[in-house]
Amino acid sequence: MLISYLTSLFLSLIPNGTINFGEKLQLDRQAPLISAPNGTFVPNQYIVVLKNAVTPEGIEFKNHMQSLKGLISEKSSDLHSNKIIHVYKQGLVGYSGYFDDVVLNSIRNYKEVDYIEKDQIVSVADTQSGAPWGLARISHRDPLNAITGDKYIYNPSAGQGVTAYVVDTGIYIQHSDFEGRAFWGKTLVSGQPDNDGNGHGTHVAGTIASKSFGVAKKAKLVAVKVFNDSGSGYISDVIAGIQYTVSDYTSRKIEALKLGLAPPRSVGNLSLSSSFSQALNSAVSSAVNSGIVYTVAAGNSASDACGYSPASESSVITVGSTDVTDTQSYFSNYGSCVNIMAPGRAVVSTWIGSTTATNVLSGTSMASPHVAGIAAYIMSQNNAILSPATVKGMIVSSGTMNRLSNLGALTPNILAYNSPPSS
Repeated sequence: MLISYLTSLFLSLIPNGTINFGEKLQLDRQAPLISAPNGTFVPNQYIVVLKNAVTPEGIEFKNHMQSLKGLISEKSSDLHSNKIIHVYKQGLVGYSGYFDDVVLNSIRNYKEVDYIEKDQIVSVADTQSGAPWGLARISHRDPLNAITGDKYIYNPSAGQGVTAYVVDTGIYIQHSDFEGRAFWGKTLVSGQPDNDGNGHGTHVAGTIASKSFGVAKKAKLVAVKVFNDSGSGYISDVIAGIQYTVSDYTSRKIEALKLGLAPPRSVGNLSLSSSFSQALNSAVSSAVNSGIVYTVAAGNSASDACGYSPASESSVITVGSTDVTDTQSYFSNYGSCVNIMAPGRAVVSTWIGSTTATNVLSGTSMASPHVAGIAAYIMSQNNAILSPATVKGMIVSSGTMNRLSNLGALTPNILAYNSPPSS
């Protein structure tokens, strides 16, 4: 009798006398919606990250995606208001898309969802004019002088057998200084052509591996376009670009094993910076775990790099910028998340517009590819297959110590060095 009375009382407090306990449990564990404190967000555009236990090959992933497509079809009066843009299957598993509030709330209730992040606008680093000097500096321990200022000492086979992924605005692959070693990988930006209409990516690629301006002059370059021709884009596109590098690297690795060859050697470069993004950091961490060395720009906000992505990701090599006088560049981010410093102000490299075009730019975007080139240099000069962590350790430990000034708090006093043969 008491149980019957309590049941009646409980039901009387519920509209229509019914309750769906399954829905209540889903609301209790609703996936968090996170966003960076200072991010510039894309309205109704999100990155959905699934839990680690969900694999692209598993039935849980398949069922989730089928349910999501059904949800979009059911809830959308305008089919363009809800749309999947990218599906992520390499390391970080999930997807990005445009979702209205109704669909977003439903996605948050899926038990497979770990978290959802608001998509952000991200741009290549700022630039300015100047004069060339960077290659000479990374091949000398002492400060440059009238004799050493224009001399780059290096092994002519540096970069041989290494693929460098330039995740950026693309590469002008026809430039003569690439000597036919630059190739188009993939464009991840909707409606954009397979070329570099901005120049930033071409400049970065030139510092990594061009004949005249490159650190590792024999490396292969692959363009992965994640920014439009204005130099801006979305974190969701950057993640898709990173996942492309993992997919391509993994395919080449499988093919090498079939042929009885050594696994491929690859480095990726991200000369970009955004407000902190857990999803972006997770994506690049997964790429490093797959075997790709990743170098990234510390950022150009003259503040602590730990507040930015992907600079704050511990598995990558985060690079700050120095001037020709061995001082920290005024724009460079700094701090404990920076691993090493490299030339970044007034760097000359390849450019768009003609097959011989050059330009001079500044930024941590220019510092990072110096270290990407050194990573390719190291991998090409070692018979052993080196893990990304080993390459990172070698770059940091071989750097020139205690020659830099005006460093921000907790910034390591280490300048990148290519360990050249004796001159």
